[in-house]
Amino acid sequence: MANISDAHGAIFFDCDQSVMEEIYRQIEEQKWYYGHPELEEMPKSRTWLEFYGIGRWLFANSIERFFETLNPMGPVTVKWDFVDYEPGMEVFYTMKCETAYNPDAEYATELIVTEDYDLEINAENLEAYGYEEMAADTFTDYGLFNLQAELEKRGSYLLPYLFKDMSRRQLVAFLDENNLRITDCLECLANTLEEELHDYFID
Repeated sequence: MANISDAHGAIFFDCDQSVMEEIYRQIEEQKWYYGHPELEEMPKSRTWLEFYGIGRWLFANSIERFFETLNPMGPVTVKWDFVDYEPGMEVFYTMKCETAYNPDAEYATELIVTEDYDLEINAENLEAYGYEEMAADTFTDYGLFNLQAELEKRGSYLLPYLFKDMSRRQLVAFLDENNLRITDCLECLANTLEEELHDYFID
């Protein structure tokens, strides 16, 4: 089974409007295919719009194969500006690139990367790039909210100690003093807290 990444960003089609309409029709018919972005409505050519997409391992790999199952009637260039994240797999990056297609050329598809930056996986970046619900960090509002929800779900003994007896400031200071720091895995963070703090609270 392929690893799945979750991407979102902006997309720009540079082509004749008739070609744009044909591409959109084919994308709608093949929504199951990796690399085809989810568009809310048929876009006008030469207009930036938002998209969501999924990739096998990396969404960038799916973009490279964007025209594999599409057959545009004429030349088209697609510009992409997106962020991509796969939880637990150290995949978190932002990229700007172009895919170009010319049915009359010897090589029909070309991928040009103009910017490609790896992002540090931490709650601050996850929140900044639109993955708030995945942020598991003891030093941000989203992180603490998600951590509390995870501990509630597992019925953890830590709940009354961490989220009732302590203020947020006290909790962050306590976790910092005990070197309980950033992770992007809620389950891993909850396990670590329960293991490391068991003796502290129980004894």
